[in-house]
Amino acid sequence: MRSPFADVGRLPQLVVHASATQRLGIYLNDHRAGSAAGLALARRCRDENAGTALGGDLASLVGDIEQERAAVDELCGRLGVLANPFKQALARVGEIGGRGKLNGQAVGYSPLSRVLEVELLMAAVTAKQRLWVTLDHLAVADDRIGDGWEALAARADEQLAVLQRHHRAALAEAFARA
Repeated sequence: MRSPFADVGRLPQLVVHASATQRLGIYLNDHRAGSAAGLALARRCRDENAGTALGGDLASLVGDIEQERAAVDELCGRLGVLANPFKQALARVGEIGGRGKLNGQAVGYSPLSRVLEVELLMAAVTAKQRLWVTLDHLAVADDRIGDGWEALAARADEQLAVLQRHHRAALAEAFARA
């Protein structure tokens, strides 16, 4: 009987020999998955901060993320990159699992929750900003990628500045001396 692990040693060779187009597809699917988790986090954080300046800014961010996801999906369609449902599900499970973190109080949302969630959103916006810069760079050599990525990178810079402002406010609230 053949071992179910007989081909495991060959897996790295499969990755090493992936074409540039296949690697781009993997990269785009990684960002699609990250976007799914980031969107869920932004929605939850928006809802927890409804009626505040942060909640309002997160409502705008949620709308931006939805538009950006549509742009990536459209690009994937042009490139023939199929969505990877496993990566999408794994990212979503990770986001849901992150809700269980200890936040300094027995139940509910705390000032520390806000700090950590804004930090996660800042990391997500930084990652997508790098995606836009990468696509803008790749578009020079591949007409299928199209344009408009530089504008999305600039928008991500603006989003990051807004989140950094809210992060400073969240830090002041969470760590103010009693």
